[in-house]
Amino acid sequence: MTVSQSPLRQKNSASITLLLYTIFVFISTPNSACGQISPKARSCETLRSMARIYMAYADYDKAQPLIERAVDLLASNPSSPVTQSLCLTDLAWLYKQQGKLKDAETVCLK
Repeated sequence: MTVSQSPLRQKNSASITLLLYTIFVFISTPNSACGQISPKARSCETLRSMARIYMAYADYDKAQPLIERAVDLLASNPSSPVTQSLCLTDLAWLYKQQGKLKDAETVCLK
């Protein structure tokens, strides 16, 4: 007999995972004072990481504002093309999962 997790336990597990991952990102990211990463780029990466946690748990409504904010930060402060493409790919995937295929196509064309 298998015991499945209750929805509340799954939600708590997602929150704990998100918190631990965010802490890990802040600890492992190089210091911005050394000129290796800008504060806006760090914010973008953190938002993207948090959105990906929510996407992994299929909580797309919570993920959408995070990944959209990350894309907006990149638009206002251009960074590496790799970071931009990763954020846009995540946003397109999120829109696809939500059934917003036209929006996903628009993001992919960027």
